Amino acid sequence: MANPSTRQGLIDYCLRELGDPVIEINVDPDQLEDRVDEALQYYQEFHSDATLRTYLKHQITADDVTNEYIPISSNIIFVSDCVRFSDQGLL
Repeated sequence: MANPSTRQGLIDYCLRELGDPVIEINVDPDQLEDRVDEALQYYQEFHSDATLRTYLKHQITADDVTNEYIPISSNIIFVSDCVRFSDQGLL
């Protein structure tokens, strides 16, 4: 299996897998570009190797509650009361 490293390399690889040049593939170049865009977007959304999971922490303040910037349910308030954080991690 080939490992295409460029966009055009991926397009060429796909056409070869479909039978090009033995079979004439009648596809517009714009259609090829659209399918490659969709394939890359699908890969990024659903494949775990295409994403980097990052966790950010934010201390919820009274201003966050009043301006409703962060929706807060009663469960989140309970968890924030039970778990205390410091700069070194959990207390």
